[in-house]
Amino acid sequence: MARTTPTKPPVIKALTLGDLKDADAVELGAGGDYMDLGFSGADISGLDLVGANFDGCELSGMTADGAKLSDIRAVDTRITGVNAPTLNLAGSSLDTVVFEGCRFGAIDMVEASLRSVRFTECKIEWINLRGSHLRDVEFVGCKLGEFDLADSRLSRVRFGECAVTELDLARSELSHVDLRGLEVFAVRNAADLAGATMSAEQVAQMAEVFAAHLGIHIEN
Repeated sequence: MARTTPTKPPVIKALTLGDLKDADAVELGAGGDYMDLGFSGADISGLDLVGANFDGCELSGMTADGAKLSDIRAVDTRITGVNAPTLNLAGSSLDTVVFEGCRFGAIDMVEASLRSVRFTECKIEWINLRGSHLRDVEFVGCKLGEFDLADSRLSRVRFGECAVTELDLARSELSHVDLRGLEVFAVRNAADLAGATMSAEQVAQMAEVFAAHLGIHIEN
């Protein structure tokens, strides 16, 4: 029997924020550079922040419906209590970023790069990470609706006490992806789970899905 390599957990770097200077959201704009700033309680709905750079910042208690955050770069940044029915983060680059207690309706993160990123106690109804690269990413206590990871590369990704309504991993490359803490209600195609780690209980619960993929007819 071939020996299997133990699943490696994500390596999440500690987020260290210095003394933050309170800032007004009116300062925010496309392509801007923001360092060691704290933005709190503002409504940035519909604001164009394409290509902005955040380094050592905190965004808390904000409303961001329809905010344009595509191609942003965020490093050592905490995003907490943000509410956005729709949000565009396509092509974004996130390194050592924490999302805490956020509520997102539809969030577009197609072709994004996530490294050392943690989502904690977040609710996301639809998240599009098609064509993205996730390395050292963790979801903890999150409620997820449709989760689209088609054509993505995932390495050291873990779910803890999370639930997802529908998971799409079509044509994705999985390495050390731990699904044991994820309650999955539907998977687009059982073959897409190749390379993931699951518990015996999860595999038993998805027996019909695996049987259908293998062409096995089940009768009682």
